[in-house]
Amino acid sequence: MFYMLGFYPPEGKSARDWRKLKVEVKRPGLTVRARRGYTLRAAGAAAGAKDAGAGKKGKRPTLDPVVARALDSADDAAGIPLRIMTYVLEPHANGTTHVLIAAEFDGSRLGAEGKGKARTGRLELSVLATHRDTGREFRADDMLALAVAGGEAPAWRALARDFDLPPGIAQARVVVRDPASGAVGSVSQRFEVPAAGGLRLSTPIVTDHVEPTPAMANRPRPALAVHRVFPTQGTLYIQFEVFGAARSAGGGLPRVAAGLVLRTRDGRVARQAQPTPIAADPDGRVVRFVGVPLDGLEEGPYDLVLEVHDEVNGARLLDGEPLTLAREARSR
Repeated sequence: MFYMLGFYPPEGKSARDWRKLKVEVKRPGLTVRARRGYTLRAAGAAAGAKDAGAGKKGKRPTLDPVVARALDSADDAAGIPLRIMTYVLEPHANGTTHVLIAAEFDGSRLGAEGKGKARTGRLELSVLATHRDTGREFRADDMLALAVAGGEAPAWRALARDFDLPPGIAQARVVVRDPASGAVGSVSQRFEVPAAGGLRLSTPIVTDHVEPTPAMANRPRPALAVHRVFPTQGTLYIQFEVFGAARSAGGGLPRVAAGLVLRTRDGRVARQAQPTPIAADPDGRVVRFVGVPLDGLEEGPYDLVLEVHDEVNGARLLDGEPLTLAREARSR
């Protein structure tokens, strides 16, 4: 059950100060999930917010006021169609976790200049990750140069930015702006960075494309995707990494098995792969890459369920990803 509460914040602190917040309910036995604090950060202040743990060293671009307001807004802007996906990846020794925030935007909404063989355009980008319980912000800003080859129609484009984030609930927000037309797109996604320890998976990469790889690569490299709608033909590729698996006695490598099931929303099994051992890399990384044939499957929503078994300590884990198959789906 969700509630939206509104109140006038008490005076006595500046707009950028962190204000603690506690939500309580009288009925016993209930669990409350709410922010533990907030700030009254104005749009102008957002433009000068300090970057922590992201972006290039040195002075970064000054935010356009329109982009700053879009970062602070609770509403999404649809001037440039935009979608995002947050990938929670490997943990670091300092307690943070590598998080990749990927986005796809509709390039046909951008103003491209020039004639002949190529046209060019620019795109303002701001990616913000906000830690819910502390209000700490991690931001990356950039001005991207986009090129459209002669005879090529502008299409969906992809981008990604990396962050090292502390454990806890966080929100990712991505804002893009076309300086030529003033069009703005923005979208947010809530996600959780797990604390260190225990068996867990990276956010699975689910895609219908693989990138060209060097001849010496030990596995194909899936193309990062944000969309979750795929055609009813070809192959669906899934890659994930297992973290926190126990090691064999004497400091040996982890022994992990994994399988998957692709089910329709009414519970029918469309594709299944029984758990099989994952060969750990020499450095102990446990990565599973698998392809699932889609030919002959019906259109509609599906649930991809991943099953992982730690064969050293017996721990088990199930993880799920929703996706949709559609005949008219376009791969990037």
